[in-house]
Amino acid sequence: MEILSYTSAKTAIFITLILIGYAIYIEFRSKKMIALFLISILGASIFVLMTHVTTPEAAMTIAQKNQILQQQHTFIDWYTNYKKDIDLLDSNWQQYDKILQSFKNDDISIQTVYLRLTQLQEQSLALKNKFIQQKPPESLEDTNYTLTAKIIEKTSNYITMQTDVITKSKAAVDPANLKTKSHDEQVQILERIMTIGAPAPLTIADEVAVLKENLTLPDEK
Repeated sequence: MEILSYTSAKTAIFITLILIGYAIYIEFRSKKMIALFLISILGASIFVLMTHVTTPEAAMTIAQKNQILQQQHTFIDWYTNYKKDIDLLDSNWQQYDKILQSFKNDDISIQTVYLRLTQLQEQSLALKNKFIQQKPPESLEDTNYTLTAKIIEKTSNYITMQTDVITKSKAAVDPANLKTKSHDEQVQILERIMTIGAPAPLTIADEVAVLKENLTLPDEK
């Protein structure tokens, strides 16, 4: 605000000097007055140039750089482990899709589907429980902590929906509770469960982009 006021004052002085010079010129219209008018413009220009103040950005202190580097290290460690869990998440869904495709092609029996979905359900529940209990690293600062928490929340919701689909599919092919013996109808039931319950793609790109921006030193941008 002080810089803005100072700049405005210089501009006002500059305009005033020009107006005074112009007024003198209009009043007298002599060669001397023309010269005086031109000199007043030149003087006003020099005044503005000589009093121009630039405000350089404040240099980042060593402490601030170290803080960002520490935040970088903390997030990278967490994100490395997070990506390993995401790989497991993707693997579970690929296994689920493979089981359904194998059954649709009549390569495996309904009993085999049930056994494989039972095992897959256990894997998915273990991953779900891990994420439900997970929290961002305590050493992350407010904004970075909040963004990381958002990533965990989105991932937890995704895993929950994925696990629900697997659980419902397993229940649908339970040999003790089969509603039909028709292979085609059983395939349709499983496909309907998958179509209705499949989670939307996990999108965390926005949060990760902001975190990377926050954790990048100015001279690295």
